[in-house]
Amino acid sequence: MTRDSVFWIASMTKAITSTAAMQLVEQGKLSLDAPIGKVLPDLASPASAGSASTPTGAPQLRPAKNPITLRHLMTHTAGFCYDTWNGDMVKFLTKTGTPRVATCKNAALKVPIMSDPGTRWEYGTNIDFRRPSGRGRKRQAARRILSRASVHAARHDRHRLQAR
Repeated sequence: MTRDSVFWIASMTKAITSTAAMQLVEQGKLSLDAPIGKVLPDLASPASAGSASTPTGAPQLRPAKNPITLRHLMTHTAGFCYDTWNGDMVKFLTKTGTPRVATCKNAALKVPIMSDPGTRWEYGTNIDFRRPSGRGRKRQAARRILSRASVHAARHDRHRLQAR
């Protein structure tokens, strides 16, 4: 290992994102229990798929019974999941042609939740990709958090990792 070694930290980004979110909660800029859709419009009206399907086997979506909150995202109770552990998500991805989250494609994040917010714990993308503040602020927060761990450069660059 050298000083410029590159590592894929995968789900450890959840700890970084959660720390940044909690700093914003402490600053009064975010609430743990308010609907997060006010800050993240993509999550304002979540659709739930669960195991329901039409007679042709296509996923049948319905509005979620509860709004998603930051607390739900941070405690893995927002309803998001990984297809690795959820067969219903595998069926959804297969039927719709949506790419798996492991592809790192933006389209992979356009999936329904698989349970209503606050009703079930399931490890998933809940806190992986959320941006509660602007891009510049996001970088500043990451620097502030990572510099304390002597990490001086961090970015999501899957292609660079695959090339090594």
